[in-house]
Amino acid sequence: MASINQHATGTRPILPDIPRLLTSASTNTLLSALSKSTEEHVQYLHAIGLSDRAIMAITSLVAETPPAPHISDHPRNYLPSSPIPLPLPLPLSLQNFHPHEKNTLITTVPGPTNRERDIQLLLDIRLYPALAALLHHLPLEIYREHMDTMIDTYRKRGWKPICRFTVPSAVTYYLMQSESEGSSRYMMIMAGLCGEENILAQLLTLKLANVNLEGIMVYGPPNFYSQLAEHEAEDAITSMPALSTLPCIILIASCGTEEMLERVVLSKQTPWNTQFSKQTFEGSILKLISYTYIPEINAAHKPSTNIVILSRVYGDTMEYVLRALLARTRCTHLFSGGAGGYIPSSSQPRNEWPPIGTFMPIQQSIFPSRQQVTIPPPSAFANLNLNLNLNFPKLDIYPGTSTSIRKDARPHLHISAVLLETYTWLTAWQDTGSTVDIETAHILNAIAKYHAEENASGAKHSCVGAPTALCGIFVSDYVGVEPLRSYGGVYEQHDGVVGPFLDGAII
Repeated sequence: MASINQHATGTRPILPDIPRLLTSASTNTLLSALSKSTEEHVQYLHAIGLSDRAIMAITSLVAETPPAPHISDHPRNYLPSSPIPLPLPLPLSLQNFHPHEKNTLITTVPGPTNRERDIQLLLDIRLYPALAALLHHLPLEIYREHMDTMIDTYRKRGWKPICRFTVPSAVTYYLMQSESEGSSRYMMIMAGLCGEENILAQLLTLKLANVNLEGIMVYGPPNFYSQLAEHEAEDAITSMPALSTLPCIILIASCGTEEMLERVVLSKQTPWNTQFSKQTFEGSILKLISYTYIPEINAAHKPSTNIVILSRVYGDTMEYVLRALLARTRCTHLFSGGAGGYIPSSSQPRNEWPPIGTFMPIQQSIFPSRQQVTIPPPSAFANLNLNLNLNFPKLDIYPGTSTSIRKDARPHLHISAVLLETYTWLTAWQDTGSTVDIETAHILNAIAKYHAEENASGAKHSCVGAPTALCGIFVSDYVGVEPLRSYGGVYEQHDGVVGPFLDGAII
């Protein structure tokens, strides 16, 4: 798979004069110029071979009448709102981030710093030029509350939405205009967020683009997402009571693998001689699909079971969502497998690296603070022959089991945002960790805390205690070797892992 940095170059579109448009142009003229610039940039990305990254759009909101918030529909989802925005404390990792410090995501070209052309290429697919220009010239606020209430909140302050910017990331930007008569004042809103690490990732991108981060204001309390996870889990149980009464198997989807997981689940109807009933729940951060499995009549020893496909959410909020769900369900088995980077040790030859797409089970992870989290090995699958590519040496069998599932001797690493994967970070951690991603450590932490709570209380909410978990990553890239890879073939082994996992969980 080719690195993005190896794509052919094209002619970059000329950016309109954003400062002039903001001060002297009509709203329609400004919107027209922004729309044209957005379309030209999308065409540019197609021209240089980055069609899969050209997910950018601008939507005019001038003629729209915003709907009233449907608070009565989901009363528990609506937490108390902040009366006013407050200054945003900048995280230490953001303060210490230097845009030109050589970064594994941005470049592998020899030299002490990132090249400007490589930084620009990354920004082209994360924060396109017209949007970046607006953020350079306008004040920015972060809306850390419900999207359903955002427009109404700002209208009460005298602001109306002009347009919405969609980018290939977990964020949505809004251009707002003052409703004061004759005023041409504008401001930008960062919204559609899903957690504190998500906010950090977006701010790192802005800092990479040299956007001034001083004086940013934020709506909503720091614990908003943990509270929201609890409330949405309650909503899910209320609308789908079987989640709390029947045993359930949780499959955590990632990178748009929901359809892949649904396909695997539905493929079991014939061999299991059953039909599934389907229900869905979609909150702001908790989204799931539940298939209820009712065993055949002559298999009375098999209990009815819910197979839950839980959509992965960015970073720390994944932990909040999973903990809230585990506390309210009878989860017996859990699977998690997203894309993650493999970190070759400094002494490891290339022929010993796992092939791209290899599933690597993870039992232990380390946070940047050096906090370690460990979950029990999935010994329930000791006799399960998963279709894994294990044809590379120096792998250890899970200790104390005869399982064929193997893992690298080094633990998994957590990182809050991919832009923190600098070469300084890699040098410090290269021989400590074997793999890295953003959510897996949080998933392990949710499971470990649930195990600890179960053991401490003596209560066994699930049928067999805390869930048996098979967590891991599908290798998507080699950290520090080639940045910005295309992830097209990462999930080729996906069905061969999830299918046997389900068989083992049901039997």
